[in-house]
Amino acid sequence: MPTPRRVYVGAALVGLTIAGLVSLGVLGASEAPQSVDFRFTRGIALAPGEEERLRGHLSALAARPDRLVRVVGHTGQQGDADANMELSAARAGMAASLAEEAGIPQDRLLSVTGVGGGAPLEKSNGVSDREWERNLSRVTVTDQARP
Repeated sequence: MPTPRRVYVGAALVGLTIAGLVSLGVLGASEAPQSVDFRFTRGIALAPGEEERLRGHLSALAARPDRLVRVVGHTGQQGDADANMELSAARAGMAASLAEEAGIPQDRLLSVTGVGGGAPLEKSNGVSDREWERNLSRVTVTDQARP
């Protein structure tokens, strides 16, 4: 038995109503986690312009009490693994301090960790080894909706 046309029309109207309520903010939209990387030059010194960009990003997140934050520090893959782990943790800690300065309370920081060189970026075609290695030195700030 074929489905009556009014069932299709009714389903379309329900979908449009829900979409409209989400766009008006009546129903909450489920936002996927969003990650942003901030590069370092050496040690815990952010690359030129990155501190301002990081502070701006954290200030925007501070104004969103509905978002939780994860901070992960990274290093390149060269050198001593233990030293890289310590450096990555220091980078994450520095970014977490900036998050607190921006007004993000401790209870919104889900985790602050360093992973050393254990989570490298994919190497894109045309990127030199040196440039790729330089981009590995970063801190990743991920925000996600509260459950």
